[in-house]
Amino acid sequence: MTKMLSEILETPSVLSRIEELNAPLLEAFAKEFQRRKITHITFAARGTSDNASIYGQYLYTVVGGAICSLALCSAHTLYNASCDYSNDLVIGVSQSGSAEDVSSVIDAARASGAMTLAITNRRNSRLSNAAEFSLFCEAGEELSVAATKTFSSQLYLMLLSCAYAYGANSLAEKARALPLEVSSAIEKIRTDIKEIAARFKDKKSGFVLARGLAYPLALETALKLQETSYMQMKGFATSDFWHGPLAQIEPECPVILYALKGKCLDSARELASKLVSIGAELLVVTDDESTAKEYASSYLIKSTDSEFTSPFLIAIFAQLLAEALSSLKGISPDEPRNLRKVTVTV
Repeated sequence: MTKMLSEILETPSVLSRIEELNAPLLEAFAKEFQRRKITHITFAARGTSDNASIYGQYLYTVVGGAICSLALCSAHTLYNASCDYSNDLVIGVSQSGSAEDVSSVIDAARASGAMTLAITNRRNSRLSNAAEFSLFCEAGEELSVAATKTFSSQLYLMLLSCAYAYGANSLAEKARALPLEVSSAIEKIRTDIKEIAARFKDKKSGFVLARGLAYPLALETALKLQETSYMQMKGFATSDFWHGPLAQIEPECPVILYALKGKCLDSARELASKLVSIGAELLVVTDDESTAKEYASSYLIKSTDSEFTSPFLIAIFAQLLAEALSSLKGISPDEPRNLRKVTVTV
């Protein structure tokens, strides 16, 4: 068993302990968030953590109406920009906590009077020490270069922090149901994933598409396939794909499309029909039974009955697909070429 697979399998137990171990931190964070009446949030991150931050953007915007943005880390470290974050919550996200550029944004934000939060897997790290508040993934050491359990735990902390910040008890309850739902999803997907992976064994490039709360999972899926199987995959929002990238599609071009129940399902189905008409080699991953029946090449995942939590099952699908495909290709997903576990960008 690869380290990557072993760490994916740990995900349910990791998620199950996060809230209890972070409860006092979450409560303190929420109290200050509400006291300051935060309406603008800036996220600072790189790589996988960047994708988790985009999920966080959707959460805080949809649930609380906050205006959210991604920080330009290099503006601080390379251009010495002076930014006024005084009315913001600035969230720095880094699994290792060693991201110097992310920590630099937190330093600048705190100096200007902002509320700051770190989300990391490492206590007493550069990032956690820089921020006023810190939440911890509680994932234990992650040995595989590809982030799996730490990515899912970052998503989970985004979900919990949002629920606590806005007093959204129903959202918190949905989060608490996730460990069992993820465990069930892992069991089913593991049974099916090798057959799905075989379809991509000889493919060199392709696309992963989604919209809304699932969009960051399109980006993360593409990243996982890039780093573990060396496929030239690109993630797009389905809404953006019509504006130019669609021209790249030709018959037999591989496309993974996430079509999840909720506000974005109709637009996903519209694009799926267009891709079928072109002759793309389309895999529709959906939690909607009627959609799965409509498209000959589809995969039905378990439904969580919530747009806010369905991305967690997509994350598991993406991780298991990447692990299975790399193994099928004879590539170690634990030690991909040219990469190392901790990347420090200044």
